[in-house]
Order: sequence, then structure tokens, then C-alpha cells
Amino acid sequence: MKTFLLTGASSGIGLSCLNLLLKEHSVLAISRSPPPIDHPHLSFFSEDLSKPLSSQLKKQLKGFS
Repeated sequence: MKTFLLTGASSGIGLSCLNLLLKEHSVLAISRSPPPIDHPHLSFFSEDLSKPLSSQLKKQLKGFS
């Protein structure tokens, strides 16, 4: 199972992509508000990407290459 990083995952195109990806993959989703989905393969971080990343998200991202 692949893991995808998805920004803007709480609405619109980002939410549609999230729904599609979760059918077969894990997703690390980032947006200011949480997506209206609860799924075992979804990790969500509330972040404003116009500001520096939180230390918790930086730790999570270290696992990606």
C-alpha cells in the first residue's frame, strides 16, 4: 500500500482526491480544517501551509522520501 501526501484535503478537489485515494492507499492529509471522513488509513494534520510547519508534522514527513 502506497502513502500519499495530500494538501487541501477538507473540501473541493482535495476532498474528492482523498476519497479516491483512500480506496486503495494510505493518505497523510493536510488542511486547515479536518476532512469529514474517518478512515483507518487517514492521518490528518491541521496546518496552515503559509506558515512554518509544526514539529509534529515535520517528524511525520521524515518518513517520506
